[in-house]
Amino acid sequence: MNDRKIKIFTFSWKDTLLSLILLMIPFGLCYLIQIYIEDSAIYSSLLFLFSIFLISRFTNGYLYGIVSSIIASFIVNYAFTIPYFELSFSIPAYILTFFVMLAIAILTSVMTTRIMAEESIKIEAEKERMRGNFLQSVSHDLRTPLTSILGNSTNLAKNEKISENDMKAIIAIKEEAENLLGMVENVLSISKINTNLKLSMHEELVEELFEEAIHRFKNRYIDAKVLAQVPDKILFVNVDSKLFGQILNNLLENAYIHGKSDLPIILYAEYDKSFVYIKIKDFGPGITDDVDRYLNQSLFVSDDYDYLYKGIGLSVSNTIAKLHGGIIQASNNPDVGATFTIKIPVVKSVEK
Repeated sequence: MNDRKIKIFTFSWKDTLLSLILLMIPFGLCYLIQIYIEDSAIYSSLLFLFSIFLISRFTNGYLYGIVSSIIASFIVNYAFTIPYFELSFSIPAYILTFFVMLAIAILTSVMTTRIMAEESIKIEAEKERMRGNFLQSVSHDLRTPLTSILGNSTNLAKNEKISENDMKAIIAIKEEAENLLGMVENVLSISKINTNLKLSMHEELVEELFEEAIHRFKNRYIDAKVLAQVPDKILFVNVDSKLFGQILNNLLENAYIHGKSDLPIILYAEYDKSFVYIKIKDFGPGITDDVDRYLNQSLFVSDDYDYLYKGIGLSVSNTIAKLHGGIIQASNNPDVGATFTIKIPVVKSVEK
C-alpha cells in the first residue's frame, strides 16, 4: 500500500499557477466576445465552466477547483453579466451558474482524486508483486548453496582428525550457514505474505505440528534438546501447516541460539474454550525490550542490521500468527529464561 496519502486540500505553486492561467484564458476570451456580442453572459458561463472542469481535473485535491469556481462565479457576475461591473445576487441565472460551477468542481475533484488513488494503489501493488517475485527467485537461488555449505560443514565437523582451530572455524561456518538459511526461509515467507498469499488452511492436530516442528528443527540443530509435553486433550487448530511450522521453527531456533542453556527447550500447549496457547520455554538469560520491537516491526521497513540478523524471524512469525487470527507474546519466566506464547483460536478439543 502506498504510504503517500492523497490530500483533499493541498497547496502547491504549480497548481496555483495552472489555476490562474486557466482562469485568465476564459477571462480574455469573454472580454473579446463581449466586444461583439452585447449579452455574452451565456458564453462566459460556458467558457468558465470548462475552465473549472480543467482546473479540477489537473490539480490535486479539491482546493483549487472549489476556490476557482467561486472566483469564476464572481467574475461572470461582475464583469460579464448585465448590469456590468456590478455585483447582483438577485439574478436567478447567476445563482444557478454559481451552484453548477461549484458542483462541477466538487464532482470532478472527487473523480480525479479517486482515479489518482486507484492508480497509486495499482502501481504499489505491481511493485509489491515484482519485489515478491524477485525475493522468491533470489531466496530459492541462495537456499541451494547454503544447504550445501551447511551439509559439508556438518560432515567436516564429524572428522576427528581436524585440528582444534580448524574445528572452531568449521563450527563457525556451520552456525552462520544455519543463520543465513533461516533468514532466507523467512525472506521467502515475507515475499509470500506481501504478494497476497492465500493460506492453505486445514484442521491440524497440535501434537503432529509439534512432531513435525521438532523433526525439522533437529535436522538443522543436531545437538539441540527439545522436550515436548503432550496436552491432556486432543487439540485441533485451523492452520496453514507449512507457514505455522515456520513460526514454531523460528521460535525454537530463537530459544536455542539466544537462550544459550544446556537445559532442554520445552514445547507445550495450554488451552481454554476459545484458544490454544502453544508455548516455547527456555532457560537462558531472558528477553529484553528489543523483543517487543522485533515482534511488532513492520516487514521491509528496517535498516537495522540487528533486526535483520536476529529480529526478522520474530517479525515474520508474529505476522503469520496474525494471518491465522492469533498473536505471539513474550515474557520472562519467574525464575530463569523466557517463554514465547502463540495464541491461536482452537477448532475443537477431544478427550483422550
